[in-house]
Amino acid sequence: MEEKDSEGDTIARPVLLVATDQRLIMLEESGLLNKTYKYAGHFEYRDVTSYEITSFLKIKGLKISFMHRGRKMRTDYRNLTEVDPATLRAIVPVPVENTRALLDGLMGRR
Repeated sequence: MEEKDSEGDTIARPVLLVATDQRLIMLEESGLLNKTYKYAGHFEYRDVTSYEITSFLKIKGLKISFMHRGRKMRTDYRNLTEVDPATLRAIVPVPVENTRALLDGLMGRR
């Protein structure tokens, strides 16, 4: 996840995105060998105004625009990797079209 600090510089943080049937949950990742995850927020699908999945070579990105307290905001995620839900270990990359179809289905935009 990338955010801007008070001086406008980009801050990159490793985040695990979990897609449920109602929301996209963000878990902040920490630790090198023994990874731990801490709740970092969520997006209700009904608040998402748009999203875009990008692909460059084998690197996927996700841009989410959403409403927050009456203001339109955007969050960018880069270097997305599919993980095994049981182990949270990276698996063979799934084509960007499959990720797009999954989000389209979850957000009700077919």
